Amino acid sequence: MFLLVGGLFLTNQINPSLHLERYIWPIILISIGIGFILRPRHRQWRRWRGYHSNDQMRQEPDSPANPETTGTLPNDYDRRDFIDVTAVFGGVKKNVLSKSFKGGDITSFMGGSEIDLTQSDFTGKIIIDVTNIFGGTKMIVPPTWDVQNDITAIFGGVDDKRQINGVTLDPNKVLVLDGTCMFGGIEIRSF
Repeated sequence: MFLLVGGLFLTNQINPSLHLERYIWPIILISIGIGFILRPRHRQWRRWRGYHSNDQMRQEPDSPANPETTGTLPNDYDRRDFIDVTAVFGGVKKNVLSKSFKGGDITSFMGGSEIDLTQSDFTGKIIIDVTNIFGGTKMIVPPTWDVQNDITAIFGGVDDKRQINGVTLDPNKVLVLDGTCMFGGIEIRSF
C-alpha cells in the first residue's frame, strides 16, 4: 500500500506531463468504495457461530451435531436472527421480525438505511456494527431497550431522539452500537 501511494506521488516527477495531482482525491474515494464493496461480509455471524460452537463443544465434546467436527450449523441457527445491510449509493429499508435477534452489520456508503427493530426481541446483550461513510442510518427501537453507543464519529454524529422520560429500561435487553460514522449520521428513534 505504501509503495502504491509513494509511486503515485512520484509519477509526476518521472513523467511531468501526466498531472496526476488533480486525480489524487478521486482515486482515494474510489479505493475506499472498492474496499467496502469487496470486503468480507457476515463478520458478526461468523463471530456468533464461533462463540456458539465453542460453547457447544465445551458442553458436548463428542456430539455428532458439533459444528467443529461435522461442518454443519447448530439447529437453532437462523439467518433471520442477524441483520446484514449494505447500502452503496442507494437506500435499504428493513423490518426485523426475529424473536431471538442476535445483532449484525450495517454499512452505508453514500447511501442510507432504515432499520425497524420494534417487532424483534432478544435477551441479554447484542452488538450491531454500524459503518457510515457519507451516509446515514435510522434505527427504530422499542423504548425499553438500553441502547449503548460505542460509535467513533469523525465529522459525523449519533443522535438519540428517543423519549425515555418515564420509561423503565430493561437491564436484560442491551443493544450496543459499535463502529464508525464518518461524514454521516446515525439516528435512533422509538415510537
